[in-house]
Amino acid sequence: MKSKGHCAARGFLAGAIGTLVLTGFEVLETGWLGGPSLYAAGSVARRLATRFTNWKLSGRSQTIAGLALRWAYGPSLGALYARIRPQLPLSAPAAAVCLAGGIFGFELAAMPALGATPPLRKWDRPQLAMLAAHTLSYGLGTALAYDRLTRSSPREAATDPTLDD
Repeated sequence: MKSKGHCAARGFLAGAIGTLVLTGFEVLETGWLGGPSLYAAGSVARRLATRFTNWKLSGRSQTIAGLALRWAYGPSLGALYARIRPQLPLSAPAAAVCLAGGIFGFELAAMPALGATPPLRKWDRPQLAMLAAHTLSYGLGTALAYDRLTRSSPREAATDPTLDD
């Protein structure tokens, strides 16, 4: 029988895989938008650093801080996903949509409130559509990787008895 820690570790790895998928998708996203999105990791890191520490990030330091931020939260969200996976739909793609929807909602509500992104009134439809696709790319990468890493069938991944309290 696998422990909760074992499943969380696999979730962390799945989140890292989802982060790789997202990083690849971001190259396409930047091209489609004609430049970085309002929620690009480097821009978010710059805004948060300015707001909470008064550090001024730009260029290389902004890029490094953005990558550090992405690689901290991407795998961590994967570990959280491992914890909630048994409550999500059996199908990995459906579970991915649930994960992406949760992240999308969080980013729309919390990120502007924290000053990490501009207020929603400044977002245009392409930015909102790309955020939905952005979170879905992470969600699909993470959910599919987690189900593949944990079980031989989606039913086993969605009904993990080791996560029961």
